[in-house]
Parts: sequence; structure tokens; C-alpha cells
Amino acid sequence: MEQGPLNEKQSLLAAADDTGTDDYSGSEGLVNEEEQVNGATKTLPWQHATYHSVVSILGVSAVVAMPVSYAYLGWAAGTILFLICTAVSFYSGHLLIECQDATQHRTYSEVADDIMGDGWSSRWVRPFQGLVFLTVLIATVIIVGEFLIEMDGLRNDGKQTLQNSAWTAISGLLLLIVSLAPDVEKSWQVSFIGTVATIVAIIMTIVASGLSIGQEPDVSYDRPEGTQLEFAIGVMTSFGILAFGYGGHSVIPDVHASLGHEDAKESRRSMLKAWRCAYFVIAPSYILVICLAYAAFGSSISGNIFEDIIHYMSHNFMWALLTISLLNQFALGAIYNQAAFTSIEDVLIMVGSKCCGCTILSKNEHASGLFSGSEGRKHWHTKLAIRVLYVGLGTFLGCALPFFGDIAALSGAVGFTPCTFIFPFWLYNKSPIGQSAPAWKRTLNWVLMVIFTGFGVCASIGAVYSIVQNASTYKLFQ
Repeated sequence: MEQGPLNEKQSLLAAADDTGTDDYSGSEGLVNEEEQVNGATKTLPWQHATYHSVVSILGVSAVVAMPVSYAYLGWAAGTILFLICTAVSFYSGHLLIECQDATQHRTYSEVADDIMGDGWSSRWVRPFQGLVFLTVLIATVIIVGEFLIEMDGLRNDGKQTLQNSAWTAISGLLLLIVSLAPDVEKSWQVSFIGTVATIVAIIMTIVASGLSIGQEPDVSYDRPEGTQLEFAIGVMTSFGILAFGYGGHSVIPDVHASLGHEDAKESRRSMLKAWRCAYFVIAPSYILVICLAYAAFGSSISGNIFEDIIHYMSHNFMWALLTISLLNQFALGAIYNQAAFTSIEDVLIMVGSKCCGCTILSKNEHASGLFSGSEGRKHWHTKLAIRVLYVGLGTFLGCALPFFGDIAALSGAVGFTPCTFIFPFWLYNKSPIGQSAPAWKRTLNWVLMVIFTGFGVCASIGAVYSIVQNASTYKLFQ
């Protein structure tokens, strides 16, 4: 679908302001679901934003990874930190929605540049979004590969027909295929399927974890075995794993803009309603899975909870659970990949215009989806090359470093923490609506920003240390 004249004009003007040239820099937006019907814009209902919000935050990959954080934090500290992360992430998303004028700002970067000045997002938002996109891709490739390995074992009585790296490579190929849609302008169907798959998978995981309680012999809730340093690293890594569960803020402005309201206040009301409804699903789902899984397996719990429950569930149950989980991961991967593809095209256009004066992608090519529109069909090879190289890089790294829990922690630490727990407070306090807010609220925002910056630094140290330690004993591409 092509942009309407007004939206295209606004995009061109925004691009000119960003680059200082007439070149169109596009937007790293996730969705543009405004539909043109006889020249009029169709406004989408708030439920569409709910689907997107749920699937972008509540992924099965986060659900299977988060219980291991309790092995290091324990019942009390783990529950307290989880509740804090949940409340703060909901609050920061609320602030981000409040300071976005969805009639003018379609992406996180546009919101940031309007508040902080042109070019601010290029220095702060885009680098961290890029880390989000790449680490989510790597984590998705790894976890899909692990699901395929488990399904292979179920089919062959515990024997693998292919090496782990081969299954990881296959998962990357499958993810590339589902990410080859021209665009996600009508991606609510994808998110709807992903949301349904998530809810079903979580219900099944809750049931499986509950049925596993009492079956694991000698369950202990003491500290995991290891040195003081290993325990400290585990605690720091747990911060990143919990942050990994709340990473949807990177695309929330895109989701907000996709509703297509012409009035900013009406748009905020709809998006806030969707945001609240999404968290009614997200928070209970996480806490139930975490508590039941930790109760069942204690401090010996794996970084992928499916590896624990598979021993106590029937083959048919696990086949169904893994199949549904694959649907969720493909939906989540496709959404994040589409945002990444558009962001990469933005960067290529800006680099080409500023550094060498060449045109790597034209504005028409960027506006057209893969294989769609006259320019998209004419220059499909450029867009396809971007997709293949990007997913190929993520797949290679997933094969080389298949440590899902550590990659998830790294993603939460270096990507999700800034976009979820730091930037929203900063932007809100500097925005006109934040400037008129009570002093106590602005102070609270600064305090939360500083605290979670510390958490992010600790989580980064823990994740990097764990990856280095695991990589030192891992045989490449085994």
C-alpha cells in the first residue's frame, strides 16, 4: 500500500530536517496500518494495538527464560524485582504514549527528535534499537533451533538426526521466509495469531509446570552451586533476563501511530486503553509461569523451561506446545525483523547521502515494500539482499554462540533497558507535557532512570562474562 499524499509529504519533510538534504530518510516504523479508502484514512480499533503490544512483549522466548532468574534471586528478591520491573515498564510505556503525538510522530526516533532536537535519535535511540533488533533476532534463531531440536528428539526417541548448529541454521532460514512479506501494513493478523499462540502456549506451560511440582527429586531452593563470583554474575545476568521480558517499548510508538487517528488526544486514549489491556495479559502470565516453574524445579531450573518440563509431559502434549510456540516466535520475529529492515534502509539512505553523495536506496524504493509497488518490484534485489544478509548474520551468530539465556540477558541489558527503562523517563521530563508535570513526578522519573541505568550496567557485565565463559568451552558449530 502506498502512502497518502499528506503522510508522504510529512515523511519527506521529516527526512529533509533529519539529513539536511532533500533525500528521503524514511522511518524505522514497525507498522503503517492506515488504509486509504477513496482517499480517506481508516482508523483502526484499539484492539489492534493490543495484539501488537502483547506479541511484542509477551514472547514465548521470554516466558521460557525468565524462571531461571529466580534460581539466583530466590523467592523474595525475585518476586520483588519482577513486580518492580513490571510496574516500571508499564509506567514508562504510559509516559512514552503520553508524550507522543501520533498524528506527527510515527516512530520512537521521531518522538525523540521532536523533543530533544534533530539528530538526537541517531546518537541515542537508533544504536540501542539496533542492538534490540539484532539480539532479538539471535535469541529467536537460537530458541527456535532449540524447539526444533526438542521436536526432533521427540520424533526419534531422544536421538538427534542433525547437529545443533544445523537446526539453528534451519530456524534462521524459516525466520527469513516468514519475514519476506512486502511490509507489515496489515500485520495485525500476524500479531493476532501470535497473541493467540502466546496465550495458548503460556496456559500449557502453566499446566505443565504445575503438574511437574513434586515430580522432580530433591528440589532445592538454595543458592546454585558455584563460586561467589559465579553467583554474583548469575544475579547480574538475572537483571537482564527480567528486562528481556519487557522489550516491546522499542516498537510501541510505531504501534501507536498505526491506529491512524487524526486527533492526538483520541489516539492517546485508544493506545492507553490497549496498553492497559495488554498488561492484564502480560503480568499474570509471567508471574504464574515463573513461580510454578521455580516451585517445580528450584535452583536447578534450566535457562529454557521446556528442557525441564519435557521429562514429565506426554509426547503429544510437548508436540502441541512446541508447535504453538514456534508460531509465536515466527510472529514475533517477523514483526521485529520488519522494523529492523526498515531501520537498516533508513541508515543506508542517510549514510549514502551524507558520506558519499550516492543513492543506495531511493525514496520510492524505501517507501515501497518488497515485491510491492512499481519501485519495489523493480528494485526487489536490493531489499532482498538486506533481508538475507541481516538474517544471515543473526543466524551465523546464533550458530556460533548458541547460549540462549546469556543472549537474552544481553539483549535485555544493552537494548531493552535503555528503550524501556531509561529513554521514556528522559523524553517525558524534557517534553512539554513533562515540563508541566508536578516536581515529584519529574524527580521520580530521574531516580528511576538512574536506578535502571545501574541495573543495565550490571546486567551487561554479567551477560558478557557468561557468554565469554561459555564460549571458551564451546566447540564452534557443534
